[in-house]
This record gives sequence, structure tokens and C-alpha cells, in this order.
Amino acid sequence: MSPAPRTVRLAASLYPEEAVRQAQTAFVELCSFKCEHLGGDIVLSISPREGAPETSIDEFLTYALSAALEVHLAASA
Repeated sequence: MSPAPRTVRLAASLYPEEAVRQAQTAFVELCSFKCEHLGGDIVLSISPREGAPETSIDEFLTYALSAALEVHLAASA
């Protein structure tokens, strides 16, 4: 049984769209995504695919945070 889908709101100032796209690309085999923009934020519905590990969504969010940090660091270099 796959984990339940989850919807999260990511502040665009913290999570640049480029970082979210990188994370989606890295996790495309484990999760499907629906992305909307709301008030400058990114609202992301994440649905684990059949057979995906229970931690897939949490790991995706950790990856997205790391990618966001890299984008911010590259911009300030």
C-alpha cells in the first residue's frame, strides 16, 4: 500500500521554482505531482506511486529544501 497523498504550500521566497522542478525530476519515478501557484507560493500536491516507500514524500521535501539552498547559495556567489 502506498502512502497517502499530501498537499504542501511552499513559500516561493524559500523554495525557488527551479529547486522544486529539480526535486520533481529526481522523484518522478516515486511520486506524481500537481503544482499550482497561489499568492506567490507554490502549492504542491504529492501522490506517491504504487510501491513507493512510505518516506517518499518526506524525502522529496528534504531534497527540495536542499535544492533550494543550493539555488540560493549559487545566486549569492
